[in-house]
Amino acid sequence: MTTLLTTTPADANEPWDLLHDGSIVRLERDLADTVTVWIECGAPRAHLAEPGTLFKLRLAGCTLFTYTPYDEPTIGDLAAIAASEPDINQGK
Repeated sequence: MTTLLTTTPADANEPWDLLHDGSIVRLERDLADTVTVWIECGAPRAHLAEPGTLFKLRLAGCTLFTYTPYDEPTIGDLAAIAASEPDINQGK
């Protein structure tokens, strides 16, 4: 089971900071400007009534989603980003 969080560009850092130490395990572009991110983050989920280990974060107004691994080139392909299961350290 997942819990849905919705964010806009104005408050885009806040959910990432709350989910730090989680890992992105799935990414999907729903619309031209919307990306849905599945984040495995067990510690915060343990405090919720619903069982589960995932959060589902919908990024409205998101036209570009990239990931830059340490000392490597930036990745822009959503499937490739999800396959690498990047850890969330902080929002930027």
